[in-house]
Amino acid sequence: MDNIKWRCLHFLFSKRNNCDEFQSLLDMLSEIDAKARSFYGEATLTTEVEMRMRGKNFTKILILDGFFIICYALSRSEQSSWSENNPLCTRELDWLKDWIKHDLLLTDNQIPFEVIKIILKWLNLEIDCKQLIEVMYNCLMVGYAPISDAKKSTAETKNFHHILHLYHHFIELDDGWNDNEEDVSSCIDILDNSQSPLLIPPNQNHCRNVTVERCESRSIQNGNVNNCDSIQPIGSATELEEAYVKFKLRTPNECSSPLDVKFDKQTGVLEIPLIRMTVSWKTVLENIMDFEEFTEDVETHVTAYVYFMFCLLKNKEDVRILRKKGIIQNKIGTEDDTAKFFIDLWRKSNGFINYFPRKYLFDDIKEHEKHLPNHWKTSLKAYRMKIKRNPLLSFTLLIFIFQLIQVINTIFSLIKTIKSFS
Repeated sequence: MDNIKWRCLHFLFSKRNNCDEFQSLLDMLSEIDAKARSFYGEATLTTEVEMRMRGKNFTKILILDGFFIICYALSRSEQSSWSENNPLCTRELDWLKDWIKHDLLLTDNQIPFEVIKIILKWLNLEIDCKQLIEVMYNCLMVGYAPISDAKKSTAETKNFHHILHLYHHFIELDDGWNDNEEDVSSCIDILDNSQSPLLIPPNQNHCRNVTVERCESRSIQNGNVNNCDSIQPIGSATELEEAYVKFKLRTPNECSSPLDVKFDKQTGVLEIPLIRMTVSWKTVLENIMDFEEFTEDVETHVTAYVYFMFCLLKNKEDVRILRKKGIIQNKIGTEDDTAKFFIDLWRKSNGFINYFPRKYLFDDIKEHEKHLPNHWKTSLKAYRMKIKRNPLLSFTLLIFIFQLIQVINTIFSLIKTIKSFS
């Protein structure tokens, strides 16, 4: 891997448009040396590793990693000048790109995003930091819809800690707390007319095992009142199917993120993006959840998504329902292993949620379950399932129907007898 990193460094050196001495780059990196060391767990160890991470050795690691990340981003650029002779654009290394993406999203492998900015500025390439972010989107969000203008403009002003932080920005949902304009306007009216601070009473029937911390309004001016305690857990995929909820695969080009779940109240269709059940994806989710929990001012988009899927997938029957719809790709083992995928993730999260995007999904699905026609359909379907599991119930039902018919015949006979006497 070090050999590839050196090749990336030489490639970008050949593209640079300045004549500044290399020492100027070293001087700029030395100014953030202490901050950069805090990103490397190895840099704080009191072992032989610490000796290798001192002084110039550590700076060399920063430079190699920074050049490598920029080279990887440019490998996805639409400009042929950046792909031509790029060490990561060779056919022999195509298999490596997915592994690089996974490796860049591990918390132990993060370097300050500021390092990448410094190197990019020093190289003076025909690409600025704004363009680099857009290219990084193409690298990390392959197959998804193009980056939205809102997300792009936010990225320009946001101070990203590292690549994982940038990826979190890419996958977070940017449509607000509720896309219902009436609900939003009513929330604003309530806030405008209220003379006292907003008080949200606790609800004892809140999410199972959800620890709500720092649960405040994300954006009062947009009417996004964040009340985590009001979230009611939804049923599993089996229970929702019994409530006549239909499941549908949401293709990547239809959504902006793997978290982009959608529910249509009119048709009862729940659209879920493809879930690749792999060890790699599970590790990435774990790392992002840790990042959300231990970083201030970061919203828990991924943790909320994991909780949603935790409610949905309880056993292998739930897995089969989503797999038949093409929503799940199982690459981790048996169906039981797949069912434990989100259960394990949720247990590791400690139930930490400070912001619950798309809370309305829970509300809309619960409302659909309680709808009267659906309630009767659900009851009948549940009874049919019981009959299927226990054939004796069908025999009992037939006896009951036969006796009911006899009672009705007896009543009619009595009525006829009474009329004949009268």
